[in-house]
Amino acid sequence: MVQAKQAIYDCLKANNYDPKTLTHNRQTPYVLNEESGTNLALLFQTLQPLSKPERIANITKGITAMSNEESHYWFAKISNGKRSVALKAMRILLGDS
Repeated sequence: MVQAKQAIYDCLKANNYDPKTLTHNRQTPYVLNEESGTNLALLFQTLQPLSKPERIANITKGITAMSNEESHYWFAKISNGKRSVALKAMRILLGDS
């Protein structure tokens, strides 16, 4: 999960937030740019059921390496009714890299 944590920290930094502000008792939401929000949504949804560190690392690297267009493509797939099929496809494509 270190790679996923680093991706989250990088996203916060890219949106001018100090990663140290990410705590369990934070009440104020983060306002992220569209690209960061899309990537984090993909990351959280894709990693949610996984436990193998190597697959988590591979998927995190794959999502952070995606172009803006590619991440929007996958986000649209997940958001428009084919969620489980799209998530499974992403896990297969990125998980065994």
